[in-house]
Amino acid sequence: MVWLIRRREAFVGMATVLLIAAGALAVTASRTRAGGRSGLRPALSKLPQGRVITAVQTQAPEVAITFDDGPDPTYTPAVLGVLRRFGAVGTFFVLGSQVERFPSLAQRLVAEGSQVCNHGYAHERLRGRSAAFVRANVARAARVLARLGLPHCNLFRFPYFLSDTTARTAVLAMGYRIVAAGCDSSDYQMPPAAAMAQRVLHCVRPGAIILFHDAGGNRRRTVEALRLVLEGLRALHLQPVTLGQLLESGAASVPSSA
Repeated sequence: MVWLIRRREAFVGMATVLLIAAGALAVTASRTRAGGRSGLRPALSKLPQGRVITAVQTQAPEVAITFDDGPDPTYTPAVLGVLRRFGAVGTFFVLGSQVERFPSLAQRLVAEGSQVCNHGYAHERLRGRSAAFVRANVARAARVLARLGLPHCNLFRFPYFLSDTTARTAVLAMGYRIVAAGCDSSDYQMPPAAAMAQRVLHCVRPGAIILFHDAGGNRRRTVEALRLVLEGLRALHLQPVTLGQLLESGAASVPSSA
């Protein structure tokens, strides 16, 4: 299948997107007829304590594309350029340490309509740490964002998606909702861009939360995969919105089993 979706030229690239999008439509249709929504666990009207949101139950044709670990002076502007080209916005889970280094980039994210949320101060594993350590890490990042006057976001994503009861309880007590993602591009493994796009478009559906990274390594393939995904979403008539907007419009959050 991978050889079918390798982009050699612009024409082949468009054919790739149409093939992937058609496949995603077929999968979605077959699952709807079967009465199931693969990849999404049954939604709950209230999110149980400690659960991690992976998707949103909604009838609106909307999804959220999220980016971790930035901002980065090379790849964040490239990501913004692709989003702008498609009239789309994203949600950026930023590191406080990166925002301190590149404050104007964080402000630019908001200025261009995207949402900035807390990913901790540094990309540290918070699982297995004390509640005091977790609170200090998250609060330090929050102070960095507040000093820049960025709109407050009550969403938090654990680095590496790793948490435990102590860490989740600490973050929830700070007023945050904990978010992961149900559609993981796996760009941190650096597969070909077309493979990333295929992976995302195979699992995407209304209410999906998509994961990319705009920092933490060479994200050139991520930028190209984002373009392919946005073309595919357009073919599927799905509109990227911020995660905050998606949660506001949804009927319920879909939790993981964590």
